[in-house]
Amino acid sequence: VALGGRGGINNAPLFEFAEFAINEDLLRTESLLHIHGFRKQPASVSYPVAGYLVAQFLSQKGIEPLLDIYTSYSAGNPNLIDAIHPNHFRFEHYDSPEPAVQLISEIPSETSLLIRDDSSDSQLFADDSFYYFQLRDTTILGTDHIVDAYKSTRFETLLNKPLPVGTHYLITLNESEIAIYDVLTNQLLANYVSSFQPDPRSIKTVCGAYLFKIRRSIFSASFTELYLP
Repeated sequence: VALGGRGGINNAPLFEFAEFAINEDLLRTESLLHIHGFRKQPASVSYPVAGYLVAQFLSQKGIEPLLDIYTSYSAGNPNLIDAIHPNHFRFEHYDSPEPAVQLISEIPSETSLLIRDDSSDSQLFADDSFYYFQLRDTTILGTDHIVDAYKSTRFETLLNKPLPVGTHYLITLNESEIAIYDVLTNQLLANYVSSFQPDPRSIKTVCGAYLFKIRRSIFSASFTELYLP
């Protein structure tokens, strides 16, 4: 959870780490299946590896056997769970989902317009899997989820001003990075960093606007407005 694994937000890099650790024999996965062994490991190791084991079990055995195991052992049985022992199934490569943030050259015609802010020439479109953004500068995504008397460390650090009422998400834009923050949890949800790409060039604008899409699953709330901070 501390690494952002809850809700599937950052599962891909966590599982890739676990896959590497197991394949390179960097740890004994059997110890993580024992309640005492699990507690002895740092969370940055135990949670990714345990999640990877469960993901592999689900893909090869299905949900019903996993539910049976969970029902039998969720009361804190300290014994090793033999049914999910790593030797009982093969480890397959974890295929990462599409990147959470991707550049686009245009807004697809099959998307629906959700929000338009004429003052900043900003637009938000959507389909079933992604939100599509046309933005010219750092932007606030407002929601109906209002938290009174809340101060966001992340927001004030980035913009050096108080958090506007109704702010939930912040998107910062420049030629090097597109970053999406949840300012209520002070968490970086996802980003696109140009220097990390196979072709590390600066992020270009299209007619003065940044065009990109963000996977919908990283957001926990729906947007009601879109405006410049």
